[in-house]
Parts: sequence; structure tokens; C-alpha cells
Amino acid sequence: MRGFLREWPVTWVNVEGLGDVEVIKQLADIFGLHWLALEDVLQVDQRAKVEQYGNHHFIVARMIMLRELLETEQISMFLGQNFILTFQEGLPGDCLEVVRERLRKGQHQIREAKADYLAYAILDAIVDNYFPVLEEYGEH
Repeated sequence: MRGFLREWPVTWVNVEGLGDVEVIKQLADIFGLHWLALEDVLQVDQRAKVEQYGNHHFIVARMIMLRELLETEQISMFLGQNFILTFQEGLPGDCLEVVRERLRKGQHQIREAKADYLAYAILDAIVDNYFPVLEEYGEH
């Protein structure tokens, strides 16, 4: 993993599921994450927030999905100079496929930009996903 951080201008690691605490600890060691932020990753009832820890930011947001009922999922994001590390609770599906597709196609500045732009794109996809849910609620 450390090789990716040296080799690539931006590395995005997305962890789905919080059950393997040992993996989370290893990632914390590799990326130099603060233990208080890790506690917030594992405590999935956090409010949206942004905190700065040394050389990285910690961001918590909520993704929403309208299934039979409204469901929310916490996404915890660490933004460093050359990395994005995201942790999801592990519910099926998310709204980040649009970002993944832009990365795969390489057609957008997302491939050329720094980690902060990728964080913006992830948060933008999360917020954009609120609108169809709000429209559905408006219809009812």
C-alpha cells in the first residue's frame, strides 16, 4: 500500500464494511490517521462534520438511499495531500459509481487533479443523490 502512495499522484482506497478492525488499524498506520478519528469511523451515528488532524482532514457525510424506507449510511473520508481513504458501513449499493466511472474513463479532469478535487467529486455525488430522494418525498 505504501508503494501506491509513492507511485501515484493520488490514491483512493474505499473500504466497504467495518467488521475487520485489524485492517482498519493497518490502514491507520499506513496513512498516519489519528485514533480519535478512527473511533468516529467505527461509531456510525456521527453527524456530518469536517475536522483537521495534522496533515489530513477527516470528513463525515451521510449517503441516503430510498428503498422501502429511507436508509442512510455513514461515509468517513480522510483527505491527505495525495490520498483519499473512505470507509463505508457496507450497505449494498452506494452513489459513488458516477465517480468511479469518471475515473475509469479518464475523460474528466478528475484524473489530472489532486486529492482535494477527488474529495469534492465524492461529496458532490453524495449531495446530488439527495435530490431524487427529495423529489420522491415531494411526490408523496
